Formats: sequence, structure tokens, C-alpha cells
Amino acid sequence: MKYIRYFYFLGLYLAPILFIELAFQYIYRFDLLSRSWAWSGMVKPSLLPNGLPAKADYIYDSRWAGTPSESPSRGPVRLRTDKYGTILPSGLSRASKDTSSGYVLFCGGSTTESSSVSEGFRPADVFAKLSKQGAVNAGKSGKDMYGCIETIDGIFRLATKRPSRIVIATNVNTLMSFAQEKIRNQGSLSASVVKNSVKDSHLSADPLYSIKKYILQVFPGISRFATKLRIENSPYAEQEFGLISGCCHGASEVNRYSSNFDWNSDELKLEYAQHVENGLNQLKAVLLKHDFPAENVLIFKEPHSFSFKVWPSWPDYRQWLSDYNGRQLNSQESSQITDNFDELYANLFLNAGFKVLAFPEEKLSSEYFIDAVHLTSKGAFEIGKYYAQVISLLR
Repeated sequence: MKYIRYFYFLGLYLAPILFIELAFQYIYRFDLLSRSWAWSGMVKPSLLPNGLPAKADYIYDSRWAGTPSESPSRGPVRLRTDKYGTILPSGLSRASKDTSSGYVLFCGGSTTESSSVSEGFRPADVFAKLSKQGAVNAGKSGKDMYGCIETIDGIFRLATKRPSRIVIATNVNTLMSFAQEKIRNQGSLSASVVKNSVKDSHLSADPLYSIKKYILQVFPGISRFATKLRIENSPYAEQEFGLISGCCHGASEVNRYSSNFDWNSDELKLEYAQHVENGLNQLKAVLLKHDFPAENVLIFKEPHSFSFKVWPSWPDYRQWLSDYNGRQLNSQESSQITDNFDELYANLFLNAGFKVLAFPEEKLSSEYFIDAVHLTSKGAFEIGKYYAQVISLLR
């Protein structure tokens, strides 16, 4: 009888909970990735190097949903990928099958990815609509010039159809990856890492903390659903929580927690120049290997919003830079440092014989930006329109 009651308890209570957990893990499998102990095997890596997961389907809660002609509003934003990990509707699978014309490959980080912008209104999508050319969005948050070089090499190896032109937009993330590598080489941990380590050590003795951590591991699906539900009733969209904490512009983390380096140092600029030149040499080697003309590769210098004094109606999430002493720099100072490194980056490409594109500064608006560098739907539209106008003149 005791065993019968035991199995009755399992069937009545645990089985439904397990079923619900499995269902939520499946629904949120692309959010959970390896944290899903049931469905992580279903999330396939992209065929292309440095791509998003293959055939993914994300739904983001964004404050900046809607069309470019509308004022940004909170709502769901969808981001889907094909088997290559490129972003629909501007996916490589579709572009490779289209025999009517060539396509332009857009490779870059989160400004190219534009996950906060509604599907169909990202820069590559806008370019395709206005120019009537095929486009491939190979953007991925955090991807720098080295990541794009690997992606480009992968496309030449895997795709049945070569791009007619390639646009690389990685000045923001190339500076970020350089800074991160330099800080790692310094062997220093940020104060936030130390603080969190101390916090975890202190809380690990708390039984409630241990139970909560265990629940998150055993029931990641239900935990993710609870988080989504809590965010729905919050005044902030899901993507805003990172921005509130100072995420997601890598350069702004330099000197924030500890003294890393002096932005104005000539030695630092020489090191950055070498970092970019090493990538340039790799890019030229890949183009040579696949017999692709360098004149068909365009380098887009991503704009920033540091110089704007007046900000739109949404919160100002710009991630200001910090000096060596940890002082947060103002608008003019952050803008000047960013411009210095962007110009250095662009000039190295120009000197190597590449065409460099830059959106006219006088046409920029603060309404184009979510934060320091990420784009609203209006900003994504204007960048896509700029691509269409400039690339059409190069035919």
C-alpha cells in the first residue's frame, strides 16, 4: 500500500509538473540553449562560422517594435534564422536560390543583426526592398572583423552562389574585442566579477539561495516562463534590463570597474592599429584564396549617438566611456574618443585599398538610436536606405 500511495503521488503531482517543464523547455529552447536538459540537442549550430543558431525562432519583448514610420512602441519582435544562421527574411538560403540577381552580404555585430527591430525592417531587409537586390543578413551580436572574416570564408566554401558585394560593419565590435583581449592579457578581474564571486560565496551558505539555484537548474523552462511573466507586468521591456545595468557596448566597460588603460595613449592607438592590420591581412588572404576582388568589399563605419545633446522620449541608455581613473566621460569626451578610434579603423582600410562608407553625420538623428550604437527601426531604415543609394552608384 505504501508503494501504491508513492506512485499515486508521483502520477498526481510530479508527472504534470514534468510535462509542463518539458513544454516550456521546448518553447524557450533557443533562449535556454545548453540550460535545457531536455531539448538542447534540438538547437543546431549554424552551418556558417560565427552564425546564430540554425533555424532559430526568437520572440523578443522590445520597446522599439513597429515600423520606421511609427513612433517606437513596446511589442513582440521576431528574429528567425535559416540553416546557415543568417537572419530572415534576408537569409542565405533564399539568396542562394534566387537566380534573378546577385546578392549583397552584410556582415557585422548587433547593429547589423538589429534584434530590437521588427522583422523586415532591419538594414539588410530595407536595402533589399529599395534596391531590388538580394541581401544576406549575417549579423550577430558581438561579431567583430575577425568573426566576419571567418563568416565570409564560410560563405565562399559552403554557399552555392557567391555574393556580388560584401559590406563589413564591425568598427564598434572590433574596438570592443581589442579592449577585452587587452584586459584579459592584463590578468585583471573586473570589480563586478569579484563582487559577484564574493556574493555567490556568501549566499551559498543560505539554504534559500541554494534551493533557488537548484530550482533554476532542474526547472529552467518553468523559471524562464516565470521571468517572462514578470517582465510582461514590468514597465520595462525584456531587452531594457541589460541596458539599465550598463550593458551592451563593450567599450564602455573599459575602466568602469578597474583602471585598464588610457584611451588617449599613443601606445594604445598603435596597438589597436596593429590589431586591425592583422585582421586586414587575414581578410586579404581570404579574398585572394577565393578570387574575390577587394574593390567589391565595402567597409561601413557604424555611427554612434554620443554627440547628441537632446534625447528622444525613451530613456537615455547611452553607455558613456570612462577614463583611466574611472570617471564617467561626458558626451563630448565619449564622442571624441570613439571618433578617434573609428577614424583610425577607417583609415587603415582606406590605405589598404578598400572603399569606406560612412552615413552623413549631418543627417543623423538621436531618434535613430536605442543607446550609444544600437538602432531603432527608424535608424535601421535610414542605414538600409543609405546602403541602397550608395551601392546602386557603384554598379
